[in-house]
Amino acid sequence: MAFIRINRKIFDNFLWKENRVYSRFEAWIDLIQLMCYKKEGDEKIINGVVVRFKRGQYPVSYSFLSQRWNWSIHKVRIFINLLKSEKQASTETTNVTTILTLINYDTYNPISQAEGQAEGQADGKRTAIRKEYIEYKEDFKEEINKEEILKEKLEDEKMYQEKQDRFKQWLLDTPIEEL
Repeated sequence: MAFIRINRKIFDNFLWKENRVYSRFEAWIDLIQLMCYKKEGDEKIINGVVVRFKRGQYPVSYSFLSQRWNWSIHKVRIFINLLKSEKQASTETTNVTTILTLINYDTYNPISQAEGQAEGQADGKRTAIRKEYIEYKEDFKEEINKEEILKEKLEDEKMYQEKQDRFKQWLLDTPIEEL
């Protein structure tokens, strides 16, 4: 299978961001790039509710797509219905949003075995580094706590010693008759 690999940064380019009415093809490309590309899925907070979605899915609304593509909501509905009738997309309505799924997402955005292995290795390294960092951070917190406790003890001892010294001085300075 032949394909062109395009970095997602292309969607940050001023040519893509240009205010225009999208063609149906541009809307299709936009849907592909909007979808979750992570194998483990993703989540978003929508109206105060955590919405989880899988690879090849994205929470959308007709008004969101309408604004994005400079289309009427009616035109967006027709387009999504076309994709659904052509078995290119499906929708699942929840109490918060609509999850749009691109049925053959992996055809348009595959994960190669090498990428998968590299991701797995990178994830493993990140997990090991994160674990080491957390252990280091915990040890560091313990050391700080120990230092703070020691500092408090030293301050308490210093205050006690100062009180003792002042009392001794008071005893020395006070005539016996006043005692």
